[in-house]
Amino acid sequence: MKKQTGFTLIEILIVVVIAVSVAAFALPAYKKTQDRANFLAAQGVLMDLGNAVQMLREEVDFPFPAAARSVMKNWQENSSIDPEETAPVTGNAHYFLFLRKYLSPIPFNVASLYKNYRFVLCPENTASSSYCCNGDSNVVVCMYDSGYANRATKGEYYGALYYKDNHIERISKIN
Repeated sequence: MKKQTGFTLIEILIVVVIAVSVAAFALPAYKKTQDRANFLAAQGVLMDLGNAVQMLREEVDFPFPAAARSVMKNWQENSSIDPEETAPVTGNAHYFLFLRKYLSPIPFNVASLYKNYRFVLCPENTASSSYCCNGDSNVVVCMYDSGYANRATKGEYYGALYYKDNHIERISKIN
């Protein structure tokens, strides 16, 4: 009688079922870890932008920005303008310097998002509109996930606020 080598069909099916089961449990955990890493990377950009706006506000005599401003890709496209050639009285020199120094290194995608987060610079002197960080006048910069309604579950973070006293408050989804 010859000894059989190889695997039976049942043994192969058992191995495949085990592999699929492990993948089914690992994939959601991987996705959640990836979302968390994107949030933390965007939070780092929020901190950089908040510090930049705070430093610029200390250097100039006028409020920056003058109104709530979404950080858009066209800011980067305008960063080729030389700040020395713009009129400092209107604040354009500081505006374009901010574009070149702080926004140019951030790799925004075509939809003006970084890691699927949108950033808004809030005005200094006035309580901003609801468009800007829930109307809180102490907020310098905020970020929110552009598609959080579809992705974030109860208790997960979908945004963050950078305050004038240099601290960050995360916004979690309530329902």
